[in-house]
Amino acid sequence: MLNIFERTLPSDHPKQSTPYDSIGTVYVKIGKYSDALWYCEKALEIDQKAFSPKHHNFGHFYNNIGIIYRNLGNYSEALLNFEKAFEIDRKVLHSNHPNFALLHLNIGTVCRTLGEYPKALSYHEDSLKIRQNSLPPTHFNFATSYAELGNLYFNMNTYTKALSFYKKELEIDEKNITFKSSSFTNA
Repeated sequence: MLNIFERTLPSDHPKQSTPYDSIGTVYVKIGKYSDALWYCEKALEIDQKAFSPKHHNFGHFYNNIGIIYRNLGNYSEALLNFEKAFEIDRKVLHSNHPNFALLHLNIGTVCRTLGEYPKALSYHEDSLKIRQNSLPPTHFNFATSYAELGNLYFNMNTYTKALSFYKKELEIDEKNITFKSSSFTNA
């Protein structure tokens, strides 16, 4: 697809950002973070030339770049990109949009890794509240929120709370596995 776009469209045409972003996402999945970073930054660069700074794609791109930096262990760059994504999405999406839950979760995870536990707790609790207001209670994304809260409380040596959140994570995972298994066998 990228080859077709490169041959038929100008190099800065906004339709070219999507395949660059997709390729970057694949590189993240296979652990080639330097390649992923190049493609995701290229996607962002293309859209920056085509759209206003408030365009919703930028939040997505900055989030992806933040994930790459987090995976590379560069937490300050990860946090910077997650915060850029947050500021953009705050202006273009409603406050209960699931992207906000993801951004809160990503920021909270970096803060936990940096040992900024009160800040991490605030972001993780906000993520959970957004998910509670925008998703059904058995949605698989709740498992991630519960796991991150469990990890945070574990790091804070508050093992009873950690255990409580890990059990909630397991409950959601079991419901989703059961649902997927029954759906698969009925297909």
